Parts: sequence; C-alpha cells; structure tokens
Amino acid sequence: MFHNGLFSFSNKTVMESQCIYWRDKVTTILQWAGAVFVLFVGWSIDHYERFKVKEPWPNGKNEIVAAAGLIFITILYSIVLLLGVKTIYKRFLNKAQKDNTVLPYRFAMWCGGVLALLTLGVALLLVFV
Repeated sequence: MFHNGLFSFSNKTVMESQCIYWRDKVTTILQWAGAVFVLFVGWSIDHYERFKVKEPWPNGKNEIVAAAGLIFITILYSIVLLLGVKTIYKRFLNKAQKDNTVLPYRFAMWCGGVLALLTLGVALLLVFV
C-alpha cells in the first residue's frame, strides 16, 4: 500500500463475502473431483472383474447391466461436474469484484474437463479392455 499523505493507493481488491464463498466452493469441487478420481481408480483395480462381459446377453446380463450403469453414471458425473463449475462462474463470479485468488474461468473448466475425461476414460477402460 502506498500512502503519501493525500492519497492512498492499493493494488488489493476487496472481495465480497459471497465471492469468497463461491471461490472456495469451486476449489472444493475440483478437489473433491480429484479425490473421487483417485478413489475410483483404486476401486476399479480391485473390482474390475465385476464389469467384464464374459458371455452374451442371457448369461452375462449382470456384467452388461453393471458396465452400462458404470458408463452412464460416469457420464452423468462428468456433466454435473462441468455444469456445476460453469454455473458458479457464470452466476456468482462473473460480475463480482475478484482478486487474484479466484481461479480463472478457463483454467477451472480445463481442470474440471481433465478430471471428467480421466474418470470417463478409466470407466471405459474398465468396461472394454
């Protein structure tokens, strides 16, 4: 902060408490997405045989339904993750006065997209390989 007696200059931006709250929520969502990815990979290593389709429909219907459900839930998770981050930025952080502690929108969406694609990739590998 610069103070010369008449004027006081500061390059710090004072953020509203609502902006701080949503900044922290975006960070928490991305942290949880990373944790879910790590847990999902660990779980899939232990339970990969549950989703392996060994026989066609009548005899292997349990594995086929489990594999389809896993892919559906992973796609739904990916959509909700990206939509959640986008909604927070567009609705709460778009017009707010922000400082440099808020992740840039493109970076947050990139991180969310990478986590969603990695999780979907592991699910597809689990089912088809």
